[in-house]
Amino acid sequence: LHQRSRRYAEARAVLGAARASAARYAEGLAREPYYSGVLAAETGDRRRARALLRLAKERAEALGVRRVAHNATSALALEMQALGRPRDALATLRELESKRADASACERSELDINLGWCALLTSADDDGPREDARPALTRAAESTDCPDAYLRSFALGNLAREALERGAADEATALLARARAATSEPRGGEHVAWLDLDARIALARGRADAALAKFDAALDYAAAAALDDARWSAEVGRAEALTKLGRADAAIRAFEQAETILDRTSVLAPLGEGRGSFLADRARSARGLVGLLVARQRPDAALEAARRSRRRAVASVARALRVEQLDDDARAAWEGAVRDYRAARAALDLEAKDDWKASREELAAKRERRRTRERELSASLERAAAALGEARVVDAPPADASAARPVPAPSPPGDAAAARRDKSELLLTFHPLPTGWVAIAARDGRARAWTVPAPSEAPARAQAILDPLRPLIEGASRLVVMAYGSYRNVDVHALTVDGAPLLSRLPVVYALDATGASRPSGEGDAVVVADPLGDLPNARAEGDAVAAALAGAMRTRVLKGEQATSARVIAAAQNARALHYAGHGEFVGREGWESSLPLAEGTSLRVTDILALPRAPATLVLSGCEAGKSAGDVELVGLAQAFVLAGARAVVAPTRKVTDALGRDMARGLYDAPDGADASAGAWVIGDPGAALRAAALRVRDAQPTADWAAFRVLVP
Repeated sequence: LHQRSRRYAEARAVLGAARASAARYAEGLAREPYYSGVLAAETGDRRRARALLRLAKERAEALGVRRVAHNATSALALEMQALGRPRDALATLRELESKRADASACERSELDINLGWCALLTSADDDGPREDARPALTRAAESTDCPDAYLRSFALGNLAREALERGAADEATALLARARAATSEPRGGEHVAWLDLDARIALARGRADAALAKFDAALDYAAAAALDDARWSAEVGRAEALTKLGRADAAIRAFEQAETILDRTSVLAPLGEGRGSFLADRARSARGLVGLLVARQRPDAALEAARRSRRRAVASVARALRVEQLDDDARAAWEGAVRDYRAARAALDLEAKDDWKASREELAAKRERRRTRERELSASLERAAAALGEARVVDAPPADASAARPVPAPSPPGDAAAARRDKSELLLTFHPLPTGWVAIAARDGRARAWTVPAPSEAPARAQAILDPLRPLIEGASRLVVMAYGSYRNVDVHALTVDGAPLLSRLPVVYALDATGASRPSGEGDAVVVADPLGDLPNARAEGDAVAAALAGAMRTRVLKGEQATSARVIAAAQNARALHYAGHGEFVGREGWESSLPLAEGTSLRVTDILALPRAPATLVLSGCEAGKSAGDVELVGLAQAFVLAGARAVVAPTRKVTDALGRDMARGLYDAPDGADASAGAWVIGDPGAALRAAALRVRDAQPTADWAAFRVLVP
C-alpha cells in the first residue's frame, strides 16, 4: 500500500522489517527481494533493482513459487527494456515460454505482446540481426481465449508498426484499421500512437503534406496531455515531413523542439522514462538535425547539436549511477520529486483519457486548463535535477510548440572545461546521420564538416577521414576528439596520415564533454598504487619507477601489495593531486557499471566508489587492462570516465587488454621527459598528459613496432 501510494521511505521501512522475519516464511524469502526490486526500479536505482529481481527469481524457482517467479522474470525483462537492452529482455522473456501451460490466456497474450515488442525494438540497435516480431504478435492478435480487447488492439497496432518497418504500407494500413476496430475506447496514449502511425504511413507513401497534417494532429493531442514521448515523436515526424517538402528551416526548428524535449525530460532516465518505448531510437532527432545543419552549410551549429546529443547520452548513464550514491537527505529529495512527478502524471492521464473525442479547438482549451498540472510536472523535474546535483532543466515547451522557437538548452557544467580550452585546440566530433556518418571539426572560429566511412571501415579508409582535417591541423596545439556511438572505438590518434600515425603530428586527447564534469580536483601529493594483488612483478617494478620519477616533483605516497586496500586508496585518492595505478583492471557490464580496480584483501575500487569521491586526483594514470574501455555502440561509464566525471582533469588509460610489460614501458615513457621538455619528470605527465602520452607512445612504437601502443588514450572533461 505504501509503494502504490508512492510513500517510498515507508515502503522501504516495512520491507526492512519484513526481511528480518522472512526466514520463518519460505515464500517470503522470494517475495521480499521481489518487492524490494520493484521499489528500487520505481525510484530509479536500476542496478539494485536488477540484482534484487534476479535474487527473487532464483529463490522463487528454487521454492516452486510460480507466481513470484513469473512476476520477477517479467519485471526483470522490463528492466532490460527500460535500459535499452531489448535482446537481453527477449532472452529473459523466453524463459517464460516453456511455462506457457501454467499461465492464463491473458497472461499468455501479455507475454506474446512483450516478446513481439522487444523483437521490434531490436531494429534500432546494432547488436545483431533484427528479430522477427510477427509470430508472437500474431498469436496475441488472433487469440480467442483472452477476452481483453485492449490486448488484441495493442498486438494489432504493433503488427502495423512492424509491417511499416518492412515497407509494407498497405498491410500496415489494414492492421491499423483492425487495431482501431478492436476497441471502441482507446486508452492512454493509444490514440496519439495511432495518429503518429497514420502519419508515418502517409510519409512512406510519399504524401508528405498529408503526413504533416497528421503529425500536427498528433502533436496537438500529445501537447494537451503533456505526453513528452509522443510530443517528441510528433516533432521528429513533422521535421521529416517538412524535409521532404523542401522546408529545411522549418524542419530544423522542429528537430530542435524534439531535442529540447529530450533535454527537459532526460533527468527521468533513471526511471526508465522514454527508454525502450515505441520511440526506441532516441537519437533520431539529433541525427536529423545534424544532417540538415550540415546540408545547410552550418557546421558550427551542427557541431553544437552533435555535442549536445552526446552530452545527453553520457549524462543519462552517469545520472543512473548517481542515484545509487545519494545520501539520506538527497535520496529523500529525489524520491519526493519522483513521487510528485508520478502523481501529477497520473492526474494528467486521468484528465486526458477522453481527449481522443475532442476537436482541435477543444484540445487547445483543455491544455490551457491543464497549465497547472504541467507546471507541477516541470517543478518535479527541477527538484529531481536538484537532488542529483544538476542545473535546472528546461521549461515545458510553449503552448504553440509547433511554431515557437526552441527553448535553449541549459549550459552544462561540463562547459567549464570547454571554456578553459584555448583557440589553438582543434575539436573533432563524429556523429551519425540518418544515413551514414559525419565528421565536424572546428578551430579558432573556423569549422568544416564532411561525410566519413562507417566506424568499422575507419582504419582502412583513414585518408577519407583525415584529408579534410589537414588545413586545420597546422599550428594546432592538440586535437580534442569527441566521438559518438561506435566511433568511440576508433583509435583516431593511430589513423595513418602520410605514412605515420596522426599522433606523430600533434597530441590527441579524447573529451567526455559531459554535463557535470566540473567538480573540484585534488591539489595535494601523489599516490602510487602498485601490484595490489601481488601477482604482477612488472607492475611492482612500474610502481617503483614511477615513485622515483615523482619524488623530485612532489611528495609521493606508495601503496604496494597488501597495503593497497580500498579504504587506504580511497582516503589517499580524494586528497591527491596525482594517482598512478599499476595492476589489474576489470571491465564488467554492458555500460561498464560493474567495472573495478582490484585491490588488496579482496577489496576493489568500483565505478560507484569513484563517483562518490568528494574530489578526484587532477591527473591519473591507470595502467590496468581496459581501465579506459569505450566499446560497443552504447555510451558507458567505465573507470576512466568515472574519474573524469568525479573531477579529474586528465586520465591516461588503456581501452583494452594490454600486457604487463607494455604497461610498464608506457609508464616509463610517460614520466621520462624528453630533451627540451620540462626537466621535472612529475610536472611532465601531470602538467601536459597529452604531450607525455604522445612521446611515450611514439617511443614504444619506434622500439616495438608490433606493440599495441594505440590502446592508451588520454581522457579529459
